[in-house]
Amino acid sequence: MLHNFGLTVLFCLIVLNHTDAALSQEQILSLAKNGLFDSAQTECHVRLKADSQEIFSLNLLGKLTTKGEDSYQYYQKVLKAKNIEKYPAEREAAYYKLGQYFYARGQYIQAISFFKKNIFLFPKGDAFAQNMYWAGNACLNYSRVQEAFIDSAEAVFTELLRILSPKQYYYSLALEGMAKVRMHKNQLESAEETVNMALETASEDQKPGLYFLMYDIAKKQSKVSLQASWKEKIVARYPGSLEGRYLGKKSSIVLPKPISDKSLKSGFALQVGAFLKKENAENTAKKLKQKDITVDVFETKKESKSLFLLHTLIFSTRQSAEQYGEKVLKPQNISYYVVAK
Repeated sequence: MLHNFGLTVLFCLIVLNHTDAALSQEQILSLAKNGLFDSAQTECHVRLKADSQEIFSLNLLGKLTTKGEDSYQYYQKVLKAKNIEKYPAEREAAYYKLGQYFYARGQYIQAISFFKKNIFLFPKGDAFAQNMYWAGNACLNYSRVQEAFIDSAEAVFTELLRILSPKQYYYSLALEGMAKVRMHKNQLESAEETVNMALETASEDQKPGLYFLMYDIAKKQSKVSLQASWKEKIVARYPGSLEGRYLGKKSSIVLPKPISDKSLKSGFALQVGAFLKKENAENTAKKLKQKDITVDVFETKKESKSLFLLHTLIFSTRQSAEQYGEKVLKPQNISYYVVAK
């Protein structure tokens, strides 16, 4: 009660009796922790008027903003700030967040470059394992464009498994990544063994994804009864997970309807792959069709070289495209991002 009263007084002082004096870092953090994000951001801007390179305010604004592009700009300013070398935690966080920014947009080469910077700057602790893991995932996803990156992903996950103990959080995640590498190489039995190893040490929040991998492996092996068994386990044990909701309601999902093939002039599509060879793009398109996912192959030019893109049919709105990706592609571990057509 007293805590809430004190917070109310602080908020009133900000709104009704604001002076040029900036609030302290502790006071701003208190605002943010209690959900007063707009007030916290306002106070950060007040502090930046006095020092445009203050790392605390730039870092917090990067965390609080809901716009990805604004967050990107703030973290870039953190890295360019004076004396950034004296703030290793903020520096590591900025590189990591920028890596995540590009990863979420399917720009995996840029993401890898930021994760690598952290790996070399901070070669110990949880930050190292975290950045190694995401660098491995970025390599895994980019292998759809350049096949050689699958070997890079394998090398990253192998190194993680070498340096981590089974009790550490990222150990089982590294095993999951290695299982995906094995699936990519069509080494399904090895992938299955690797997932079983991951399940022995996985935390409860990691298990739905691992179970879904087993479900997907059984599907690729055409083991219908085993696939059904894994589906039943996921729905029964983790009904609230993304995987559980997807499989539990699969028959009743009403998917957003794409525009007719004849209307490909405008709208939004999901890009699910990019390849240097047309043959690889067409082979992937066939595999996706087996999962009831229809894609078209488009040729584009990048630096005078042909690049073959896989796009879903066009949706009338960005929201319907994102809904399709969330309900259909994401549960099947298919990376994607929305493109305007």
